[in-house]
Amino acid sequence: MVHITENNYRERILEYYDNVAPEYGVKHGADMAGGRYGFGELYKKVLAPYFSPGDKVLELGCGNGASSEMLASYGVDLTATDISDEMVKIAQSRDIPNTKFLRLDAMELGKTEGIGKFDVITAFNSFAYYPAKARVLRELRSHLNENGRLVILDMNALCPVYPISAWIGRLEMSSWWTTTKEMTPSGIRRLCSENGYRMVRLETLNFVPHAVEGAVFQVLKAVNPLLNSTPLVKKLAMRVLIVAEPLPE
Repeated sequence: MVHITENNYRERILEYYDNVAPEYGVKHGADMAGGRYGFGELYKKVLAPYFSPGDKVLELGCGNGASSEMLASYGVDLTATDISDEMVKIAQSRDIPNTKFLRLDAMELGKTEGIGKFDVITAFNSFAYYPAKARVLRELRSHLNENGRLVILDMNALCPVYPISAWIGRLEMSSWWTTTKEMTPSGIRRLCSENGYRMVRLETLNFVPHAVEGAVFQVLKAVNPLLNSTPLVKKLAMRVLIVAEPLPE
């Protein structure tokens, strides 16, 4: 087992995501048999208050473009980025309006020129993989406009699915648990406060896995509202939503 560190992050990320790109949609739940999984179905209403038509938006880790489609539906001016060339090619093939795609390593944002400033910087299921989260948060502040905001939707490390997946070596989690385990609500609150952000919203979402096939998952999906209303279950939900604003310098 090779754990992700600042020294091997780029190599390991590219090794995994360049190779998995053709099947990413199915393997990671973005495109499941029986109908394409869309961020819009699960999160469009939840995230809508933080995006307005005409906003300049930077997306970190756009993957195969499923989340980019949702963002574009808000009428924003979107710059969608990913570290993987193969992922960017697949995302571009969706032909999403008002969207340009760039290959960009968020861990190297401080060395990147010409990106500019944005009204919203967002990341879906990518921030958890950064070994240097504190440094990335500090660098993102310089790319936010006045009154800009940071919106992150990612893994909740309190959900038992992730440590169990790491233990049994499932998917990429066996290597990346060392960095994703930082993604507890309390850990994220501390990271944001220590690196110049005011927390606007912090909560866990969606206990049921993002599957749209199989009888077990259909039953779980039906009872998801009830599960999410239970405090202990909600604490262990699969996703955590972070909305934060940079504090004045």
